[in-house]
Amino acid sequence: MLTVKDMPYMKQIIAFCFLVISTISVNAAGEGKDNQDEESSPKFYAGGNLGLQFGTITLIDVSPWISYRVIPQFSIGVGGTYKYYRYGSQFISNQNTTTADRTYHYYGGRLFSRYYPKSESIGILNALFLHAEYEILELQFDTSSSNQRVESVFGGAGFQIPLGEHVYGDIYLLYDFNKSGYSPYKNPLLRVGVNVGL
Repeated sequence: MLTVKDMPYMKQIIAFCFLVISTISVNAAGEGKDNQDEESSPKFYAGGNLGLQFGTITLIDVSPWISYRVIPQFSIGVGGTYKYYRYGSQFISNQNTTTADRTYHYYGGRLFSRYYPKSESIGILNALFLHAEYEILELQFDTSSSNQRVESVFGGAGFQIPLGEHVYGDIYLLYDFNKSGYSPYKNPLLRVGVNVGL
């Protein structure tokens, strides 16, 4: 498995992604200040993703987060992640031998930032955002007492759908630039979630 320890340049890549987004957002700060509606919007947002799947493969995914709008175009946030997987014996082996179910638990946290380009002349840009994220998870096996660390570095883009006053639906596509064999994700990763102004 590739980790930040094994790939020293990964820390520089993470820092670079956040630096680029931060620089862009600072340059756009002046444009955001003249929009009174955006200035009066909530500074804090809470949201997350929820995933459920039942059958031969059972998945429960709970990933809440909270973010802070530094300026109207730029936000930073933190979140937690818990994923439960259970693979039934039918999935593990198609032979007639008896095979026990396997369960896995992923738990950990993430840091992320978002940049909202905003444009008065190009309306579609008001719904778009760029997303950068670093996530670290611990993988717990049912067959072993030792855990496996899984680190992911995501980058991507998405758009928001207004659902009400300060309530938005998020749809975004991410790519894991530090993909490992233990990762619960496949590239590209599609996320759907909701965020609410506090």
